Amino acid sequence: MARRSNRIPHHRRSNRYGSNHYRRWLGRIVVVCALLIVVHGTLSPYEFDLSSVGVEMAWARLAGLLQKPSLDRAFWVDAFQNVLFFMPFGFGLACLWAERDYAWRRPHQGSGQKPIGEARQGRSQLAVSMRILTFSGCLSFGVELLQLFAPSRNTSVFDLLCNTAGGLLGGWLIVYAQQWRKGLSLPLVRAAIALCLLAFLLIFPQRSTSLQSWQDSYYLTVGNEVSGGRPWRGEISGFSLFDRAASELEIEAFLEEETAIADAVVRYQFDQEIVRSPRSTPPLVRKGSSAPASNQRESALVSPKSWLKSETAPSRVTTALKQNDAFTLTTQVSSVKAEQFGPARIISLSLNNHDRNFTLGQNGSALVFQLATIWTGRNGIWPEFVIPGVFESNDIQVPHSLAITYQNPLLTAYIDDLSNVHQLNLSPRRTWLWTGLNIFRATETKYWRVQANSSTLSLLSSVIYWAICSFLLATLIHAFSSLWHSIERRSF
Repeated sequence: MARRSNRIPHHRRSNRYGSNHYRRWLGRIVVVCALLIVVHGTLSPYEFDLSSVGVEMAWARLAGLLQKPSLDRAFWVDAFQNVLFFMPFGFGLACLWAERDYAWRRPHQGSGQKPIGEARQGRSQLAVSMRILTFSGCLSFGVELLQLFAPSRNTSVFDLLCNTAGGLLGGWLIVYAQQWRKGLSLPLVRAAIALCLLAFLLIFPQRSTSLQSWQDSYYLTVGNEVSGGRPWRGEISGFSLFDRAASELEIEAFLEEETAIADAVVRYQFDQEIVRSPRSTPPLVRKGSSAPASNQRESALVSPKSWLKSETAPSRVTTALKQNDAFTLTTQVSSVKAEQFGPARIISLSLNNHDRNFTLGQNGSALVFQLATIWTGRNGIWPEFVIPGVFESNDIQVPHSLAITYQNPLLTAYIDDLSNVHQLNLSPRRTWLWTGLNIFRATETKYWRVQANSSTLSLLSSVIYWAICSFLLATLIHAFSSLWHSIERRSF
């Protein structure tokens, strides 16, 4: 009687090891790409202060890491983004390790070998998970440590935890893929997942662009940031804020006839002295050196050495704008330099360089408006509204009349004329594709920008969004149909 061979057929072995080899190469590529993205996204523009002053500041920032953060919705959005940011790294590590440790050790039927036990497989999965957790934690710890010496970056223990969790979740997509495939074969599980995702996609965009995340404790500044690190050189005649989106007739009267819009929540007029209304509004006080001489009587000249800041936080103004979820900002400005960067702050309601309610600024020759919402982040840059060429005039000191309106989720900017209008729909349905694509864009910083004329991407983003919703709806219907047929079969 012929002896039965325990050897695995050659074609099966080649398919098995070929697939294993492919997965390892995929893992290497994903890990390298993920490392490049993480390093660039967390450390650019690579400005580290290793001087004695920088080291002292790093120690001071290190001492404040364990302070409890404000657990508002913006915090949870940042946490979610950090988790997603590190998931590809964990996914790549799992491709390198998971198959080698247990998945391909399972012999084929008829090979004569004993199948690997469930306990042994569980130990292998746990070992791979612990390695992914360790490597993700070390990478996150490294970038957070380097961020201590980067003044333009914020270091946080909670970022460290979210980054590490993201790497682990990404690895689990491979480590526990077989169990999840079995689970997804159940109609009830598919229906639950599709229903949750569909509800999130339909409800989140409605609430993510409101002004409810605004902080009442932020200060109003003109010509610089609260900390003094983003100066703008130019003149401003005054500005007004309204707790509603002004009509086109009102804006036309302001732009062409310089007629003030009625019912301002706050109005500042710069003359020989700063006039404010109502009188209960916090006064603007001069910061830096004394007020420089101005070529125009009815304007305030601001520079790196002299700018304006509210004496206290205008909480009443902020509350009024939040309640109506809309506002209008009108002003008249002229820039001293054709190109200023930062963006250089013209008018800002903010706390520091990274936390704001809104900022009107100049970056290069472009007009920039940053609006903080749950979706755009507490810095208001995901995306920011960029209108190129506003300050490219031959005579740069010619005043520009500006009117910015916001009616959730539509941001509109009028410049000098009612016909010169630019709009940006901040809804995630319209802007998520910008956010995703700009992660991989080799810019000087990781800040994601949206220009006023990028309507093609906006339309494409909306089409893909509704296609995903339609797919989830079809999945939900199919899952319920399968579940219904299963119940009918059992009843007979």
